Amino acid sequence: MKETPPDYASAFAAKLIYVFRIPDAAHDGFLKIGEATIPREAGDPAALAPNCAALNRAAKTRIDSYTVTAGIHYDLLHAEALLPSTETARRHPPSGDGAVHSVLVRSGIPRHDFDLGNRRSEWFKCPLATATAAIAAARRGDRALAAVPATPDPVVFRPEQERAIRETVARFKSHDRFLWNAKMRFGKTLSAFETVRRLAEAFPGDYRRILVFTHRPDVNKDWHDDFAKLFRGDKAWRYGSKTRGESFDSLESFLAGADVGARHAVYFASHQDLGGSDPVGGKYDKNADVFKADWDLVIVDEAHEGTRTDLGQTILASLRKRDRATGRPLSGKSATRVLELSGTPFNLLDEYKAEETFTWDYVDEQQAKADWERDRPGDPNPYAGLPRMNVSVFDAASGIDPAYTDFHDLSFSFREFFRTWTGNPDIDGAALPAAVSVGDFVHEDDVRRFLDRICAPLSGSRYPFSRPEWRDTFRHTLWMVPCVAAARALSSLLKAHGTFGSGAFQIVNVAGTGDDDVPLEKARDMVTAAMGADPGKTRTITLSCGRLTTGVSIPPWGAVLMLAGSYETDAKSYMQTVFRVQTPYTSPSGRRKEECHVFDFAPDRVLRVFAEVSRVAASRRKPPAGGGDPTQAYVGKLLNYCPVVSLKGASLRRYDADALVEHVKRARIDRVVSRGFETADLYRDEMLRSLDKDGISLFEGLRAQIGSTKAANATSDIVLAAFGATDEEREKAGKKDKKPSRVLSPEEKAAAEEARRRKEIRDAAVSILRGISIRMPIMLYGAEIADEEREITIENFPNLVDDDSWEEFMPKAGKDGRAITKETFRKFVKYYDPDVFRAAGRRIRSLARSLDALPPLERIRHLSVIFGYFRNPDRETVLTPWDVVDRHRSDTLGGWSFVATAPSSSHDGE
Repeated sequence: MKETPPDYASAFAAKLIYVFRIPDAAHDGFLKIGEATIPREAGDPAALAPNCAALNRAAKTRIDSYTVTAGIHYDLLHAEALLPSTETARRHPPSGDGAVHSVLVRSGIPRHDFDLGNRRSEWFKCPLATATAAIAAARRGDRALAAVPATPDPVVFRPEQERAIRETVARFKSHDRFLWNAKMRFGKTLSAFETVRRLAEAFPGDYRRILVFTHRPDVNKDWHDDFAKLFRGDKAWRYGSKTRGESFDSLESFLAGADVGARHAVYFASHQDLGGSDPVGGKYDKNADVFKADWDLVIVDEAHEGTRTDLGQTILASLRKRDRATGRPLSGKSATRVLELSGTPFNLLDEYKAEETFTWDYVDEQQAKADWERDRPGDPNPYAGLPRMNVSVFDAASGIDPAYTDFHDLSFSFREFFRTWTGNPDIDGAALPAAVSVGDFVHEDDVRRFLDRICAPLSGSRYPFSRPEWRDTFRHTLWMVPCVAAARALSSLLKAHGTFGSGAFQIVNVAGTGDDDVPLEKARDMVTAAMGADPGKTRTITLSCGRLTTGVSIPPWGAVLMLAGSYETDAKSYMQTVFRVQTPYTSPSGRRKEECHVFDFAPDRVLRVFAEVSRVAASRRKPPAGGGDPTQAYVGKLLNYCPVVSLKGASLRRYDADALVEHVKRARIDRVVSRGFETADLYRDEMLRSLDKDGISLFEGLRAQIGSTKAANATSDIVLAAFGATDEEREKAGKKDKKPSRVLSPEEKAAAEEARRRKEIRDAAVSILRGISIRMPIMLYGAEIADEEREITIENFPNLVDDDSWEEFMPKAGKDGRAITKETFRKFVKYYDPDVFRAAGRRIRSLARSLDALPPLERIRHLSVIFGYFRNPDRETVLTPWDVVDRHRSDTLGGWSFVATAPSSSHDGE
């Protein structure tokens, strides 16, 4: 099906402010002040006079959208483009009607609520002259009307922020940890501070010492500024850190004041600073008082970074309050509470139950944006400034010769494509050619062709720089490259390029030490300096291989080009990076960012990441009301709010839920293979969650023979509602989150207990099957099959493995130490997902076969990667680490070193 590719020029939109009245007694004296988008066909907004036909037409179109169906008659009184009129306003442009509302509220003219509970009404009781004066003030950048003292803007929390705050306060009444799985731009800092404030109110005398702990020391400014915004003038609260606010000693002196119980202090500390301290094994004598302090609450910002390392866990454990006599961590109401914040907590979710997690993701946000417009048309939409994401996928290998293929996943290899000369023949694979310098691209001609291609004005081209108007739309972009050397070499080529060079774009390299070998601690400042006071008049390309991709916002960025990573790119890192461009932004010319873009050049990678994100998100949500696959339901919503378009030449393909779900299955298979069959993806959940008495008895018999093992990183992917309960049971069990346990009805308690019991049974079954499953990869790899085209299925698997190998690798059972028999195994075949098993087995064998044509040493090196997928089952078969094998070989024969190339791989030895 042919579709018209997206018009990238629609990313930014200018706004107008309208004022109208409803001529009836109820609205007498009241005016409604709202905003509308100025259509591009209206021309230059700066040239449109107030109340001209084009502006009036756009204003009426917007007002009619929510008044006509209600039969409301109105009088349009004023329509004016909201464009900054002074230099001050251009530095801080009005972001929409909210700027005008703020001027009125600060000037003592409150909103009037005609709709019960609407705290963000657009109705004000004032004459038209006052309304137009407020518009003029907003355009000038004034905060209030002349001669009227300005009052601070109140902090108003969106509905989902209120829910996160309430759930956290309720959770900390009886538990000591909670996770916010909240997307970037959620407003975690302000919401966390409001949570702390309400906790202090709910528990007088408690929550006196609050520690903000993060792996990103540069976010101290954001925490400090938001503290001042929320606690403005509150003498009971103080903020401190080593670089902003009070010192630690000063905060302690403050807390020791006469009204001890009414004083509260927030201290900011970084992972890097605390990690170097003597109390946690560091080299420096510092922060001893910080570790001795009794912290009532630890807020872990960007919790997905560094906190699960040994050092991170040691730091967090050392910050918990302990019994002075025994040294053990306190529990119950006296324990230190921990609130973890993350936009991509994929590595944390396994540790948290559903009731310990608040979730708000991109789909939730965009759904709320659409729902608000539908349910409260005409009211100011608090989500209006959050741009919609668009993903355009290009085939990087198309038109480039030779093919750059990654062995491991058969995808395009950016690392090889952007490889640079090191001057070391052993690393480069060849001597440094004449007229080539260390640091130049090895495949420079291909890189040049790639740059030419993405900006060539060819008919039908959809590359973002192929049209002059698109270069204006994508004035400021982030380009992700594989490594520091690639960033430096690409910077050099871009500066000399016909389209990107000669000052057309400022190239800002923030990877490593940049282009000039200078420290880049202030990378953000370098980028904003290049953008200048008016980013609408400049163009920049920021090159990075990691810096500025988490915890940092560069609002003018409108797109990110993903030129790094592989099919296996971590979904967490990918999403952190691409969401940098979703930061709300209004340009100095008054245009608001409404669309943002991701341009990826690895098609399979995009779909795998979206599949992984969908799987994780779906596992944390209630099943669809009408039944069906929860992942597919989530995928459908995600693609609605973040369309993924594949562009190859002039052809376009827009992905739907079915196409992406296929990649969900591929992602499952990849996890099964890479984790050595040590994941719940291998099993049929619908069978395990509905085990009857006979099934449970069968598993108990197997456990009696071989015991059970810890199911690795798998069981938490299953949601509460999936453990075999009926729809009615799920509904009753779901009410547990809405009522404290003391008021649960007997029916609700029974439903919750049944759900818990089913979960335990399912987890136990997975744990038992794991003892068998982790033996499978090595047997699949070694099976001698005459016809390689023959499929290995879970049903024929026992027949294709010879008896000696089965005896060798299967777990031993019983007093005679015999392996689990093939007959016993066949009783459990039905619990395995046949499609996943068949595909995983095919992948293991095809990886091995793809190496047959390689030279011996190269083949061995790649085989070591495959062996790394195999688990050490028990002690019957020893998989000797390669570094041990290497030492033995170097002592005898000499030979290839496997330590640098496959440190985690193993060798089947004695």
